[in-house]
Amino acid sequence: MAAALPLSSPAAEPVSRPARWPAFALVFAAVVAALSLLPYLLAYLWAPPGQHFAGFFFIADDATTYLAKMRQGAEGAWLWSDPYTTEPHGGVFLFAFYLFFGHLAALLHLPLIAVYHLARLSGAFALVLATDRLCRRLLEPGLRKLAVVLVIFGSGAGFLAQVAGNPALFGPRLEALDLHLPELTGWYSILAIPHFAWATALIIAVLVGLLSIAERPRVQPVLMTTLALIALTAIHPQMIPVIGLIWLAYQALLRLWGEPLRLRRGPASGGIRRRHR
Repeated sequence: MAAALPLSSPAAEPVSRPARWPAFALVFAAVVAALSLLPYLLAYLWAPPGQHFAGFFFIADDATTYLAKMRQGAEGAWLWSDPYTTEPHGGVFLFAFYLFFGHLAALLHLPLIAVYHLARLSGAFALVLATDRLCRRLLEPGLRKLAVVLVIFGSGAGFLAQVAGNPALFGPRLEALDLHLPELTGWYSILAIPHFAWATALIIAVLVGLLSIAERPRVQPVLMTTLALIALTAIHPQMIPVIGLIWLAYQALLRLWGEPLRLRRGPASGGIRRRHR
């Protein structure tokens, strides 16, 4: 998913500040979470006699390893160790996301699979609320709700390759990656793997934080952005340099557009003002 950053904002029409509890985003997040839970509930209820639903539809080989990592957390570990080797080794700071939810499972005395889906459902709320906050910063009021819906349920044009029968182009056959890789779309991320939705929400939170810091440096956005970056290191640390590249590209576009970003210490006007030549 891509997040658009503003190239300009009229000075006469300041962008309104996001509400602390945006009603639409909360209701929409609840609907999305409920819809994502429905197929799992049906699979559990409709399991054939003598069988049970393991709890996964997508990338089950990966998902079962996430439960193994949660088990380490439930047993008290905060550092991950590889249980599939006989070589002695110490724990490392990896998979902290699942170690944390393992600790939560032990604290709540819940099955690991239940807390796994709790992580997935909470990721739905995190992603929808983060998307709503970004849209409130960048878009006019009449477009914000539609934008949130499109970000969550929208996808790429991969279905065209599928409809065309995956034709070959310069040798390899075209594949609909957005229909196969959960992390490429909001809904698929929410439906499949918990840390995909959480990582995307944190990336959006960092971008919103950087916009706030550039607009008006204050302790709160600096602290919140720092916390989001730290949390992201526990899920997808490789995305941090990508965020840096996005921000540098944004700054370059501002200068090409003739709108250099200026730090302001006074009351925020909610956007980047046009430079008059």
